[in-house]
Amino acid sequence: MKKLFFLMTSLMLIGFANAEQYMQAKIIFRNDSVLTGLASLPNDPPDAPIFYKEDKKAKSRKIVYTDVRTIIYYFESGKTLEYDVVWTDIGSGRNHHQEKYLKAVVRGAVTLYSHVAMNGPNKYDQDTYFLCLRPGEETVKLIAGSYGKLKKDFFRNAFSEYFKDDPELVSKVLEGKYKWSDMDQIVNEYNQKKKPA
Repeated sequence: MKKLFFLMTSLMLIGFANAEQYMQAKIIFRNDSVLTGLASLPNDPPDAPIFYKEDKKAKSRKIVYTDVRTIIYYFESGKTLEYDVVWTDIGSGRNHHQEKYLKAVVRGAVTLYSHVAMNGPNKYDQDTYFLCLRPGEETVKLIAGSYGKLKKDFFRNAFSEYFKDDPELVSKVLEGKYKWSDMDQIVNEYNQKKKPA
């Protein structure tokens, strides 16, 4: 009897955990059409669809990432959360070069994206990656991450190469004034300098 109770409880909890959570959103498609309504957040793996419905009572429909350019989620506070579908070179094996939903952190002359990857069985086994993209580039460039090998030397080398058009900013990174975890501040500073006068 106890086993049956635990089995039923587990199944109910799994079903509850997998229930889609909807947020106010605007979905911008690659063909420039737009949907506004309620949408679920993107999941990993990237080929998992998001779910959309016009309002709370409407039936949901699946939307595949290959049709999407950007999704903007709106909070009551007025803040937004934006995801773009972009080509990445993070991952391994057959998933190395693929399109993914990446969270847009900063937009401007360079767009800064972040991606959180689960690397183990619990929620604490995760790494955060910071990637950059300029208009005209096809694939985001990995600049930094919380994974040990990406923190210091990788960050300094990748940053120095990608931002070589701003020697002053590169010097700040090489001198230790900025760390890998300051990427949003760094990209904001870079974009401020690149704004047309």
